[in-house]
Amino acid sequence: MPNSTVEVIAELAATHDGQYRQGVEAIREVACFGGANAVKIQWTSSAEARARSRQLMPQNYALLQFPLEYLGGWADVARAYGLDFMCTVYLPEDILLVAPLVKAFKVASLEACWKDFLDAHLVYGKPLYISTGATNWFELEELLEYRYTYPQVRLLQCTSIYPANSDEVDLEAIRFHHLDGYSDHTRCLIAGACAVMAGATIVEVHARGFDTQATNPDYAHSFDPVELGAYIRNVRQAEMLKGDERKTIHPREVPLRAHRGGQPS
Repeated sequence: MPNSTVEVIAELAATHDGQYRQGVEAIREVACFGGANAVKIQWTSSAEARARSRQLMPQNYALLQFPLEYLGGWADVARAYGLDFMCTVYLPEDILLVAPLVKAFKVASLEACWKDFLDAHLVYGKPLYISTGATNWFELEELLEYRYTYPQVRLLQCTSIYPANSDEVDLEAIRFHHLDGYSDHTRCLIAGACAVMAGATIVEVHARGFDTQATNPDYAHSFDPVELGAYIRNVRQAEMLKGDERKTIHPREVPLRAHRGGQPS
Protein backbone atom coordinates (compact mmCIF):
# COMPACT_ATOMS: atom_id res chain seq x y z
CA MET A 1 0.00 0.00 0.00
CA PRO A 2 1.44 3.46 -0.87
CA ASN A 3 2.50 5.52 2.14
CA SER A 4 1.72 2.66 4.53
CA THR A 5 2.92 3.46 8.03
CA VAL A 6 1.15 0.84 10.17
CA GLU A 7 3.48 -2.01 11.11
CA VAL A 8 1.79 -5.41 11.11
CA ILE A 9 3.49 -8.21 13.06
CA ALA A 10 2.40 -11.80 12.44
CA GLU A 11 2.78 -13.56 15.80
CA LEU A 12 3.51 -17.21 15.01
CA ALA A 13 4.17 -18.06 18.67
CA ALA A 14 4.50 -21.88 18.78
CA THR A 15 2.29 -22.70 15.80
CA HIS A 16 5.27 -24.45 14.18
CA ASP A 17 4.47 -27.42 16.47
CA GLY A 18 8.16 -27.61 17.33
CA GLN A 19 9.11 -28.56 13.76
CA TYR A 20 11.73 -26.51 11.90
CA ARG A 21 10.43 -27.13 8.38
CA GLN A 22 6.89 -26.30 9.48
CA GLY A 23 8.14 -22.96 10.82
CA VAL A 24 9.85 -22.23 7.51
CA GLU A 25 6.64 -22.95 5.64
CA ALA A 26 4.59 -20.79 8.02
CA ILE A 27 6.90 -17.83 7.42
CA ARG A 28 6.66 -18.38 3.66
CA GLU A 29 2.86 -18.49 3.88
CA VAL A 30 2.76 -15.28 5.92
CA ALA A 31 4.91 -13.57 3.29
CA CYS A 32 2.91 -14.86 0.33
CA PHE A 33 -0.63 -14.51 1.68
CA GLY A 34 -0.46 -11.94 4.43
CA GLY A 35 1.52 -8.83 3.57
CA ALA A 36 2.84 -8.42 7.12
CA ASN A 37 5.94 -6.37 7.94
CA ALA A 38 7.37 -8.79 10.49
CA VAL A 39 7.04 -12.26 11.97
CA LYS A 40 7.54 -13.12 15.63
CA ILE A 41 8.35 -16.34 17.44
CA GLN A 42 8.35 -17.21 21.14
CA TRP A 43 11.31 -19.12 22.59
CA THR A 44 12.70 -20.35 25.89
CA SER A 45 15.90 -22.20 26.63
CA SER A 46 14.15 -24.01 29.47
CA ALA A 47 10.44 -24.81 29.59
CA GLU A 48 10.91 -25.91 33.18
CA ALA A 49 12.46 -22.60 34.26
CA ARG A 50 9.76 -20.62 32.51
CA ALA A 51 7.07 -22.79 34.10
CA ARG A 52 8.51 -22.08 37.54
CA SER A 53 8.40 -18.33 36.89
CA ARG A 54 4.74 -18.59 35.89
CA GLN A 55 3.89 -21.27 38.49
CA LEU A 56 2.51 -23.59 35.83
CA MET A 57 3.39 -27.04 34.50
CA PRO A 58 6.40 -27.36 32.13
CA GLN A 59 4.32 -29.08 29.46
CA ASN A 60 2.47 -25.77 28.97
CA TYR A 61 5.63 -24.43 27.36
CA ALA A 62 7.16 -27.53 25.79
CA LEU A 63 6.68 -26.23 22.23
CA LEU A 64 8.64 -23.07 23.06
CA GLN A 65 11.80 -25.01 23.90
CA PHE A 66 13.60 -26.01 20.72
CA PRO A 67 17.16 -25.63 19.38
CA LEU A 68 18.36 -22.05 19.14
CA GLU A 69 19.53 -22.88 15.62
CA TYR A 70 15.88 -22.99 14.57
CA LEU A 71 15.57 -19.30 15.40
CA GLY A 72 18.63 -18.44 13.35
CA GLY A 73 17.26 -20.34 10.37
CA TRP A 74 13.83 -18.78 10.67
CA ALA A 75 15.39 -15.32 10.94
CA ASP A 76 17.23 -15.92 7.67
CA VAL A 77 14.04 -17.14 5.98
CA ALA A 78 12.11 -14.11 7.19
CA ARG A 79 14.72 -11.71 5.88
CA ALA A 80 14.80 -13.54 2.54
CA TYR A 81 11.09 -12.75 2.20
CA GLY A 82 11.55 -9.13 3.24
CA LEU A 83 10.15 -9.59 6.74
CA ASP A 84 11.64 -8.35 9.98
CA PHE A 85 12.22 -11.05 12.58
CA MET A 86 11.22 -10.63 16.22
CA CYS A 87 11.19 -12.85 19.29
CA THR A 88 9.70 -12.99 22.77
CA VAL A 89 11.70 -14.65 25.54
CA TYR A 90 10.85 -15.13 29.19
CA LEU A 91 14.16 -15.69 30.96
CA PRO A 92 16.78 -12.93 31.40
CA GLU A 93 19.57 -15.25 30.26
CA ASP A 94 17.81 -15.82 26.94
CA ILE A 95 17.88 -12.18 25.87
CA LEU A 96 21.54 -12.17 24.88
CA LEU A 97 21.04 -15.39 22.90
CA VAL A 98 18.33 -14.01 20.64
CA ALA A 99 19.62 -10.41 20.45
CA PRO A 100 21.85 -11.01 17.39
CA LEU A 101 18.93 -12.58 15.48
CA VAL A 102 16.17 -10.02 15.90
CA LYS A 103 15.28 -6.61 14.52
CA ALA A 104 13.27 -5.88 17.66
CA PHE A 105 12.27 -7.50 20.96
CA LYS A 106 8.76 -8.16 22.23
CA VAL A 107 7.87 -8.55 25.92
CA ALA A 108 4.68 -10.37 26.85
CA SER A 109 2.08 -8.84 29.15
CA LEU A 110 2.92 -10.85 32.26
CA GLU A 111 6.52 -9.62 32.14
CA ALA A 112 5.56 -6.02 31.34
CA CYS A 113 6.11 -4.75 34.90
CA TRP A 114 9.41 -6.63 35.46
CA LYS A 115 11.66 -3.59 35.18
CA ASP A 116 15.00 -5.41 35.41
CA PHE A 117 13.87 -7.69 32.60
CA LEU A 118 12.84 -4.73 30.43
CA ASP A 119 16.14 -2.97 31.14
CA ALA A 120 18.07 -6.07 30.06
CA HIS A 121 16.55 -5.72 26.58
CA LEU A 122 17.35 -2.04 26.21
CA VAL A 123 21.12 -2.46 26.40
CA TYR A 124 21.08 -3.77 22.81
CA GLY A 125 19.64 -0.53 21.46
CA LYS A 126 16.84 -2.24 19.55
CA PRO A 127 13.13 -1.37 19.61
CA LEU A 128 11.27 -2.95 22.51
CA TYR A 129 7.55 -3.71 22.10
CA ILE A 130 5.63 -4.33 25.33
CA SER A 131 2.10 -5.71 25.61
CA THR A 132 0.05 -4.21 28.43
CA GLY A 133 -2.50 -6.94 29.11
CA ALA A 134 -3.56 -7.50 32.74
CA THR A 135 -2.05 -4.19 33.87
CA ASN A 136 -3.96 -1.75 36.02
CA TRP A 137 -4.09 2.04 35.68
CA PHE A 138 -1.08 2.69 37.95
CA GLU A 139 1.08 0.06 36.28
CA LEU A 140 0.23 1.49 32.87
CA GLU A 141 1.18 4.98 34.05
CA GLU A 142 4.58 3.61 35.07
CA LEU A 143 4.99 2.03 31.65
CA LEU A 144 4.10 5.32 29.98
CA GLU A 145 6.79 7.02 32.04
CA TYR A 146 9.19 4.24 31.05
CA ARG A 147 8.42 4.90 27.38
CA TYR A 148 9.02 8.61 27.92
CA THR A 149 12.46 7.79 29.35
CA TYR A 150 13.34 5.27 26.62
CA PRO A 151 12.03 6.33 23.19
CA GLN A 152 12.70 2.88 21.66
CA VAL A 153 9.87 1.45 23.80
CA ARG A 154 6.50 0.81 22.14
CA LEU A 155 3.40 0.05 24.22
CA LEU A 156 0.60 -2.13 22.87
CA GLN A 157 -2.96 -2.32 24.15
CA CYS A 158 -3.68 -5.97 24.90
CA THR A 159 -6.18 -8.19 26.67
CA SER A 160 -4.53 -11.36 27.97
CA ILE A 161 -7.36 -13.73 27.09
CA TYR A 162 -7.06 -16.39 24.37
CA PRO A 163 -9.17 -15.82 22.39
CA ALA A 164 -10.56 -12.50 23.60
CA ASN A 165 -14.15 -11.46 22.93
CA SER A 166 -14.88 -8.22 21.14
CA ASP A 167 -16.26 -6.63 24.31
CA GLU A 168 -12.98 -7.34 26.15
CA VAL A 169 -10.42 -5.57 23.96
CA ASP A 170 -10.95 -1.87 24.91
CA LEU A 171 -9.50 -0.36 21.74
CA GLU A 172 -10.37 3.17 22.80
CA ALA A 173 -7.59 2.82 25.41
CA ILE A 174 -5.14 3.26 22.52
CA ARG A 175 -6.37 6.79 21.93
CA PHE A 176 -6.99 7.68 25.57
CA HIS A 177 -3.56 6.58 26.83
CA HIS A 178 -1.64 7.47 23.66
CA LEU A 179 -0.47 3.89 23.20
CA ASP A 180 1.52 2.90 20.14
CA GLY A 181 -0.44 -0.11 18.99
CA TYR A 182 -2.51 -3.19 19.62
CA SER A 183 -1.72 -6.84 20.26
CA ASP A 184 -4.77 -8.77 19.05
CA HIS A 185 -6.02 -11.99 20.64
CA THR A 186 -9.44 -12.00 19.01
CA ARG A 187 -10.66 -13.91 15.99
CA CYS A 188 -12.22 -10.75 14.58
CA LEU A 189 -11.18 -9.83 11.05
CA ILE A 190 -11.79 -6.10 11.61
CA ALA A 191 -10.15 -5.76 15.04
CA GLY A 192 -6.84 -4.56 13.61
CA ALA A 193 -8.60 -2.11 11.31
CA CYS A 194 -10.56 -0.72 14.27
CA ALA A 195 -7.32 -0.38 16.23
CA VAL A 196 -5.86 1.71 13.40
CA MET A 197 -8.88 4.00 13.57
CA ALA A 198 -8.23 4.35 17.31
CA GLY A 199 -4.66 5.47 16.62
CA ALA A 200 -2.58 2.29 16.47
CA THR A 201 0.53 2.42 14.31
CA ILE A 202 1.48 -1.17 15.25
CA VAL A 203 -0.81 -4.20 15.01
CA GLU A 204 0.33 -7.60 16.23
CA VAL A 205 -1.93 -10.50 15.29
CA HIS A 206 -1.67 -14.24 15.92
CA ALA A 207 -1.15 -16.33 12.79
CA ARG A 208 -0.48 -19.96 11.94
CA GLY A 209 0.47 -22.04 8.96
CA PHE A 210 -1.86 -24.32 7.06
CA ASP A 211 -0.13 -27.32 8.69
CA THR A 212 -0.54 -26.26 12.33
CA GLN A 213 -2.15 -29.05 14.33
CA ALA A 214 -5.62 -28.32 15.72
CA THR A 215 -4.36 -29.47 19.11
CA ASN A 216 -1.75 -26.69 19.18
CA PRO A 217 -2.42 -24.30 22.12
CA ASP A 218 -2.19 -21.28 19.78
CA TYR A 219 -4.46 -22.72 17.09
CA ALA A 220 -7.82 -21.37 18.31
CA HIS A 221 -6.79 -17.70 18.42
CA SER A 222 -4.60 -17.69 15.28
CA PHE A 223 -5.56 -16.85 11.70
CA ASP A 224 -4.60 -19.18 8.88
CA PRO A 225 -2.69 -17.54 5.99
CA VAL A 226 -5.80 -16.75 3.93
CA GLU A 227 -7.57 -15.21 6.94
CA LEU A 228 -4.40 -13.29 7.81
CA GLY A 229 -4.35 -11.82 4.34
CA ALA A 230 -7.93 -10.61 4.72
CA TYR A 231 -7.15 -9.20 8.18
CA ILE A 232 -4.17 -7.22 6.90
CA ARG A 233 -6.09 -5.93 3.89
CA ASN A 234 -8.63 -4.56 6.36
CA VAL A 235 -5.80 -2.87 8.28
CA ARG A 236 -4.47 -1.27 5.10
CA GLN A 237 -7.95 -0.16 4.08
CA ALA A 238 -8.47 1.44 7.49
CA GLU A 239 -5.13 3.17 7.15
CA MET A 240 -6.27 4.78 3.90
CA LEU A 241 -9.71 5.62 5.26
CA LYS A 242 -8.26 7.31 8.33
CA GLY A 243 -6.08 9.75 6.42
CA ASP A 244 -4.73 12.51 8.64
CA GLU A 245 -6.18 15.03 11.07
CA ARG A 246 -6.53 17.86 8.61
CA LYS A 247 -9.72 18.62 6.72
CA THR A 248 -8.62 19.10 3.13
CA ILE A 249 -10.00 19.49 -0.38
CA HIS A 250 -8.91 16.51 -2.40
CA PRO A 251 -7.81 17.06 -6.02
CA ARG A 252 -10.84 15.26 -7.44
CA GLU A 253 -13.12 17.62 -5.48
CA VAL A 254 -11.63 20.79 -6.94
CA PRO A 255 -13.71 20.89 -10.18
CA LEU A 256 -16.92 20.56 -8.15
CA ARG A 257 -16.26 23.84 -6.36
CA ALA A 258 -17.31 25.69 -9.50
CA HIS A 259 -20.84 24.37 -8.96
CA ARG A 260 -21.30 25.24 -5.28
CA GLY A 261 -24.70 26.69 -4.39
CA GLY A 262 -24.87 30.36 -3.46
CA GLN A 263 -21.88 31.48 -5.52
CA PRO A 264 -22.27 34.50 -7.83
CA SER A 265 -23.02 33.58 -11.45
